[in-house]
Amino acid sequence: LKDEITPLDKLPEPDLTQYAKSGLGNEIITRPELAAMESRAHAAKFQIGLSKAGLLPSLNGYGGYSYGKPNRDTFNKTWNDYWTAGLNLTWEFNLGGRSLKNVSSARNPANSVMAARDDLEESLTVQANIALENVRQEFENYTISGRQYDIAERQYRIGYEKQRAGNLSLNRLLELEADLTSIEQLHKASRINYFLSETEYLY
Repeated sequence: LKDEITPLDKLPEPDLTQYAKSGLGNEIITRPELAAMESRAHAAKFQIGLSKAGLLPSLNGYGGYSYGKPNRDTFNKTWNDYWTAGLNLTWEFNLGGRSLKNVSSARNPANSVMAARDDLEESLTVQANIALENVRQEFENYTISGRQYDIAERQYRIGYEKQRAGNLSLNRLLELEADLTSIEQLHKASRINYFLSETEYLY
């Protein structure tokens, strides 16, 4: 990434070709707040899994090997080796329904988090679609103002030629020039509004 932003001397021409499709479709909205909500949802689902683990038995295995004398007799030359192995089964009978209550209590906040995540994604999708429509509207405004500017510019040129030929008063030419200047400023403003709306959509 660049350390600083270099502003453009002149704004480029607006281009709507990259937004030609009608909507977002199945695109995935990626925003920090949505990623945080996703992490909370995964943590809640993991907590449900931990609670369900209490309903299942726990089976542990162990094994070992030892080698040595059976006592401390230093004169006995007999050395023995021993193998030990076994299984340990632990299963809570859940007589009071404690494990089931733990699962239920873990499922409720998980459902709440996942519902909030879905609501946030829907809200962001709606905002993105609205922002996209604003981009299209600003592009249309820019196109219309461009046509108006072309018309005003032609009218001024025709008026200038008429004024030079003595067929138009100077006051009328000044009015045409003022109209051209006003429409030109509106056209420039519409270009700025387009890029502002595009920036909001991209965010």
